[in-house]
Amino acid sequence: MTSTTNETACALTYPDTIYCYGGSTTRKGTDGDDVFSDTAQIAMLDLTSFDFTNIPSLPWSTSNFAYVNGENLVLSINNGSELLLYSGYDTTDNVGYVVLPSNTGFQISKSFQLPAPNTNSTYFLYEGAAVYVPSISQVLVFGGLQAGGVPFVGYKLAGTSVISYSILNNQLSAINATTPGGLTRYGHTASLSSNGTTMYIIGGFTWAPNSVSGLVLTNATLQDIWAFDTTTSLWNEVQANTNSSILGRMYHSTTSIPGTTLQFICGGVTTLVNDVSNPQMYFNDLAYLYDDSTNSMYPAPIGNPAGGPNHLFTPIF
Repeated sequence: MTSTTNETACALTYPDTIYCYGGSTTRKGTDGDDVFSDTAQIAMLDLTSFDFTNIPSLPWSTSNFAYVNGENLVLSINNGSELLLYSGYDTTDNVGYVVLPSNTGFQISKSFQLPAPNTNSTYFLYEGAAVYVPSISQVLVFGGLQAGGVPFVGYKLAGTSVISYSILNNQLSAINATTPGGLTRYGHTASLSSNGTTMYIIGGFTWAPNSVSGLVLTNATLQDIWAFDTTTSLWNEVQANTNSSILGRMYHSTTSIPGTTLQFICGGVTTLVNDVSNPQMYFNDLAYLYDDSTNSMYPAPIGNPAGGPNHLFTPIF
């Protein structure tokens, strides 16, 4: 990328191009969390002729989208032929777009608005997590923060609804299913099970829904997984089998590894912090694997992991 971008969102499209959109490049001030100037930048990395054995520099190219955004979601849909852009800190009446990616940027294919009445803040989210579920042609979004919260004092947490976007009907709806403990999550990830029917929520904090939290939230261990069954619309709490308790983490990433039963959990910062707007505690154990066929979680065998801050990674397989 031509400039360092914070809290951007990335996805892989067919045949092999990474697209990153949104995020922040310029800090407005020195305190608080939401103090960045968000961008409309699209960064593109063509992998079709990429030499993975010799990487002196990454040949990113850039373009601009029609709208600025940050802390938004970008997902690859329809076999990687399109991208879904959803919500974010700068969301307007059009809460999302389906775009056709190319080497010059994005062309809007569809835009979608809130179900009437369009004042429902349930759909205006940032720092949420989402998965594309091909079997039902839907994107499911859960958790995060409500846009229009209270920066520097607290954060207005999302509700417990699972937001569903129907690709076929180009419509949003809310699935009101009871979450474990009636709580919501923030700083988590969402990933799809190997059989394509379950959305896994891994990591982050738990908190009362629709509330303005203080800067100290409820810590959860990493193996405390919430599982949403897309065939029944029911939640289940799963405790992954581990040799020992694994510290909770936030601002990490989780990616389903194609052709396996594994979820790759990478990066993040510890949830044992007093101020989530200024997390400083990073991990020496960079990554874990969760095997959904055996419900087991264990350290990923990574040699010579990079040191220093490692949160907000976006691994793409």
